[in-house]
Amino acid sequence: MLNHESPPPEWYGCQWLTTMPRTAITRSFSLRQDEIERFEALVERVAGGSTTGFIRRAMDQMEALENGHRFEAVREVGEQRARERGIVTPEQRRAAVQRVLNRPEPEGPTRP
Repeated sequence: MLNHESPPPEWYGCQWLTTMPRTAITRSFSLRQDEIERFEALVERVAGGSTTGFIRRAMDQMEALENGHRFEAVREVGEQRARERGIVTPEQRRAAVQRVLNRPEPEGPTRP
């Protein structure tokens, strides 16, 4: 089915074909011989045999892992700052978080 973004079909001898602009790019990578079987099994399990689908899922997972590392670093900074202020127990941390999250709205003009 064609939509408003599809280019018009063109006649190629015996049939109408719609040609789509190529927007994907190709990247190659290398595997050691002993990694091929493992890689292919992962591609099959994770993405139903689609290498492209596997790479997309792997990118999502790597970004999630990276974000997890960032959150851990932020948590460590927060714990250090809390210790410097004498907040050391889990109960004290929870109370401090509640105080910060439940601050009254500032007086004055509000942003749109």
